[in-house]
Order: sequence, then C-alpha cells, then structure tokens
Amino acid sequence: MLLITPKKKFLFFYLIINSKNYFLLEVKLISSIDFYLHSY
Repeated sequence: MLLITPKKKFLFFYLIINSKNYFLLEVKLISSIDFYLHSY
C-alpha cells in the first residue's frame, strides 16, 4: 500500500480537478468550433 501524505493527497486531487476542468474546457471549445463550422 502506498503511503500518501495529506499534502500529496491534496495535490493529487487538485491535479484531477484541474485536468477535468481542462477537459471540459476543451470539449466546449471543440463543440463551439464544430457549431461555428456547421452554421455556414
């Protein structure tokens, strides 16, 4: 079992949350570009 200190745990969750936010942002961007291209 890997020992995770609270600080490392926090960092780990922080990275997960950030990556999720980035992923959502990317999806929004791609869908908006797709919409923009299809509106013509």
